[in-house]
Amino acid sequence: MIVDFGAVSTDIAIARNGQLAFSRSIPTAGEAFTRAVSQSLGIEVAQAEEYKRTYGLSQSQLEGKVKKALDPVFRMVSDEMKKAIHFYQTEEKGEVPRSVILSGGTAGMPEVANALTKLLGMEVVAGNPFSKVEVDPEAVKSLAGYAPFYSIAVGLAMRQD
Repeated sequence: MIVDFGAVSTDIAIARNGQLAFSRSIPTAGEAFTRAVSQSLGIEVAQAEEYKRTYGLSQSQLEGKVKKALDPVFRMVSDEMKKAIHFYQTEEKGEVPRSVILSGGTAGMPEVANALTKLLGMEVVAGNPFSKVEVDPEAVKSLAGYAPFYSIAVGLAMRQD
């Protein structure tokens, strides 16, 4: 299963035998997380975005205030992921995905993969599109923290029509 966190939507895709078998879009994503931090902490959106990216779901940072602000939105998105998996199983007669690959900006938020692993009961990792292409090792080092942002761009660059 691939989960792409965009700015305004979170897209879920499940593949079977290398082909797209199911997809769903949730109208909640990165901007909703940022807005929750901004409103909860009473800070500007730009500062909230920085807090989201720096502290994420870490309970040990800023006394857990950012995590507490993010939790309701995160819970809603993870519940929608569970519903999508359930629908795929019951209506499409598909097997439960064995793992989840995250992409998009929110995929790099601290502790998001660990939290989803616990909630979904399966392995969750942030995708690294650079693992499938030849890239200068120094460039990979400097881009490592931003890898989930480049998933779509690298995928499109790899397409062969």
